[in-house]
Amino acid sequence: MKKNEMDTLLLILRTYTVPILAAACFPLVGVLLWMVRDILQIRLKQVVLLAVTFVAFGLTSIIVFGMIHDLKLFPNSTFQHQGLMLFMPFWFLGVAKLMKRDWRDVFDTFAVVMPFVVAGVRIYCILQGCCYGITFRKPVHFTVPVRELTILLNVIIGVLMLRQSRQQHIRGILFPTYTMAYSVIRFSEVALWGSIARDQFFVDRGLAIFNFILGFGLFLELKDRDSRTAKASGHGTKRTKRK
Repeated sequence: MKKNEMDTLLLILRTYTVPILAAACFPLVGVLLWMVRDILQIRLKQVVLLAVTFVAFGLTSIIVFGMIHDLKLFPNSTFQHQGLMLFMPFWFLGVAKLMKRDWRDVFDTFAVVMPFVVAGVRIYCILQGCCYGITFRKPVHFTVPVRELTILLNVIIGVLMLRQSRQQHIRGILFPTYTMAYSVIRFSEVALWGSIARDQFFVDRGLAIFNFILGFGLFLELKDRDSRTAKASGHGTKRTKRK
């Protein structure tokens, strides 16, 4: 591909990053939901509907949180994937209510989806040239590939979540587990950003700590509930291993 053609392609990607990523997320979410469909016992039509509404609500969450996060920059607000972690659980609860499913099963299902979506949002950052890593000039010139590492770690975690969803585990435990992992990654990546001005403790790392505490609290509550159920009935709330 010639240089001018590459420049044109990059210009298109940077100009239409949001709709392109949204369009790409739909089949990704759909495939992931289909792979874990047994958790919620859903069919193809339900998978499609959940994928469409997930992308729509997720995109809204990212944009709204970006506006809140960068209010001074409005209307040039940034995408903030922390909006997914803060707002999507409310959508999960709504799905559980409407579909008459156990909320723990819904959270388990989307614990598989969320890491891949967060990784996708970081592609936006690469295309837009934001959230770049800090540059060290000594002893060698080196820029920390923060965005790329975030994508890689989330994909690895997503694969692990998918694998664990097929194993015996406490119902609902996957999402708080991912929340804690996400929070550690988020806290670390903000510390390694190249833009000191955006490294605001109470805005970014503070929210990461808040998310971790919420995830850890829910993790402990589910484990304690499983332990109490096991003592009372002789078996806990663990999901049966699926083939």
